Amino acid sequence: MSIKQSVVLQSLPLVAWLAIDGRRRRTAARVPIVDALVLAVGVAAVPVACLVHAAAQGTLSELYYWTVTYNAKYHLRPTTRVMPWLSVLFTRLIEQTGFFALVFVLAGRALPPVYRRVRAALRLRSGWALGRGFGVAQYFGLHLAFALYAASAMYRFFPHYYIQALPFLSLCLAMMGAGWLRSQTVLLRRAMLISGVVFLLFCGTLGTIFGEKVDGRVAHDRSVQDCAKAIEATTRPEEKIFVWGFSPWLYEYSHRKPAGRYVFGTYVTGFIPWFWEKIPLETSRIVPGSVEALLGDLDREKPEIVVDAGSVMMARPMRSYPLPSAWLREHYCFDYRLGAFDLYRRKKTPEQACAVPWFPKPHYPVDWSSHATMMLLPRIVDPGPTKRLPVGSFYKPIWFLEGTRPPAVVFDVIRTRTDRENEAEAIEDGYELPPELGDATRDE
Repeated sequence: MSIKQSVVLQSLPLVAWLAIDGRRRRTAARVPIVDALVLAVGVAAVPVACLVHAAAQGTLSELYYWTVTYNAKYHLRPTTRVMPWLSVLFTRLIEQTGFFALVFVLAGRALPPVYRRVRAALRLRSGWALGRGFGVAQYFGLHLAFALYAASAMYRFFPHYYIQALPFLSLCLAMMGAGWLRSQTVLLRRAMLISGVVFLLFCGTLGTIFGEKVDGRVAHDRSVQDCAKAIEATTRPEEKIFVWGFSPWLYEYSHRKPAGRYVFGTYVTGFIPWFWEKIPLETSRIVPGSVEALLGDLDREKPEIVVDAGSVMMARPMRSYPLPSAWLREHYCFDYRLGAFDLYRRKKTPEQACAVPWFPKPHYPVDWSSHATMMLLPRIVDPGPTKRLPVGSFYKPIWFLEGTRPPAVVFDVIRTRTDRENEAEAIEDGYELPPELGDATRDE
């Protein structure tokens, strides 16, 4: 569901309020109608402004394509699997159990009065009976229902979709408990309020310390920051880079601008996050002309480094797609692998020979925290020579030993003082550290 559709849905409870309140106050029919028209104009103002601007810029057809055609024909194209959203729902159910439980509690609380209203409407044969006793609590409840529907419309159940429902969920819970709280003594009410605030601040403080102050990592592990440090140390500020896959934070961490218009690989692969499909179905979802447009950007901007991050989260490496793979082979040489990221450096001239003729076999699929997943990788379509990389430490550069060792600065920027202290402590405690690549055995 698009943002515009969600905004329209969230306006419907206000329309209901205007109509029911107007009838309760016995105001003239034109008053709520005029108010509803004013609301409609306000809601439509932003989309209309976008349409007018697009028409003036000559991009009206492109706007229609991305907001309507792409979503209906490609992004939301029916799947071949049975209930593909069920595993995603189950994952969210066990991760955000409290949210789901509270929604069910509120739904259970709302069922009896809704049932009574429906019975009254059927008995009186009047739809206005549904609005009897329609107050602030019912208004917030209707908002919550529409917000939950809007967030669940695409059957993905991603947590950030439900942010729009949280304010109404909190207000409904507060109003449900308000009656019980008012029946208690002043001392108990104050004790509950103070303890609740203290507990909230305590949890927030711990979350800040352990989730932010320690390393600030929420959606990835240290390999992302290490890769970005290496990119920043081996490129100039004015040089651009390109990241293939689902890891756009590399641009921000490395302080380098993207060389292509797409910072996510969804449009050019047809992959829908968390919905792995048959490759022919995915490729049929590729936005027409997107691959050619991306390669045109890259030919024009000439990024100094290309990072194939396709094995992270997506399990869709760059070399599994004919045009991007051929472009990469023509203009770049493999440099080294850091974590699950393969870094390629641009040839100085088209005729330049790479230090080694091989490109590496893609890294096995990992999630955003570099944990191995059970996803399968598509076949490599790159016709050039491919070889497995040597065995080495995941958090250190890995390269073909026949080639050129990465610059010393790469090793320096990713090895922090804490790393040195931890390594020294591990050796003192009798542990063996992961070997440097130069000491690793080859995987022939």
